[in-house]
Amino acid sequence: MNIKSIKKNMAKLLRFPEEMYTDTTGSLMITLYMFANVKPDVKAYARKWRVNDIRFDDTEYLNKVIEYSGIKPHFDDKLELYMYISDFNVLFGPVIEGTNLPIREDGIFSVTYRKGKAYKVEL
Repeated sequence: MNIKSIKKNMAKLLRFPEEMYTDTTGSLMITLYMFANVKPDVKAYARKWRVNDIRFDDTEYLNKVIEYSGIKPHFDDKLELYMYISDFNVLFGPVIEGTNLPIREDGIFSVTYRKGKAYKVEL
């Protein structure tokens, strides 16, 4: 099995477009989706992500993305939201009882999750 076929098969495992997992807004929207009581249609949700114009440097960034996603967050003392910052990227992800959860269905953590600095986000 060569690298090209492995990548092709792995892409089939992913629910959202691959680039959404490594995008700041995309990672936050996926994290919200993971714990939504009522999950929106995946294709419509991904399309919504593609056309968003929310800037990360906006002081109301988190609130705007949460409102834009249409999903009410359900974070508490066991399920927390973390922001991971590396030299190259900023991503969001869930932490349950101190354990980082992958947002990718194939379980792969990007370099930002593995080597970036983690900060708990208070909503």
